[in-house]
Amino acid sequence: MKLGVFGGSFDPIHAGHLELAKIAQKQFELAEVMLVPTAVSPFKKNGAVASNEARLAMLQLAIGGEDKLSICTYDMDRGGRSYTIELMRHLREEHPDAELFFIIGGDSLSTLHHWYCSHELVEEFSFIIFARAGESLLFSDEFSPQEKEKLQRFVVPSFNMPVSSTELRQALAEGIMPQEELLPKAVAEYAIANKIYNH
Repeated sequence: MKLGVFGGSFDPIHAGHLELAKIAQKQFELAEVMLVPTAVSPFKKNGAVASNEARLAMLQLAIGGEDKLSICTYDMDRGGRSYTIELMRHLREEHPDAELFFIIGGDSLSTLHHWYCSHELVEEFSFIIFARAGESLLFSDEFSPQEKEKLQRFVVPSFNMPVSSTELRQALAEGIMPQEELLPKAVAEYAIANKIYNH
């Protein structure tokens, strides 16, 4: 069995995230893609705008009826800083018979060598990398030729996420319903009704 793991602040979860997860699931024949909302990302100084509870509620609304997508709250439940290696090792214990694939965008690749235990992460798990259209994947020389080769095994080329979380938050704060191809209607209605981004 193959399982995908897709982490992010999901602030809010939007159509680009959902499309990416579905493409990974279909293209690499994953039994399921687990969406993992981060508690506090080590690379985002200010953390998420919406609360954990609100982001989780929006995730649940967004994936309602999607049988190949699920939510893993490991990072949120732990609280504090989130490190991918800890998440992946936890999931390996929970799913000992599964091959785990960590899903990232090509823009994360250039900083991957700065991640906590990055070499162990590459050695122990597989990656699915979504490359932006027209952009080459940049691998740090901190990685060995063998590590670079492994990272390049599962790549989705020419993927663009035409959705800005910042712009969506601004629209929702103003009570504007974004187009449904950008943000699921149920998520938008929840965020506006509960004034999630009205700060």
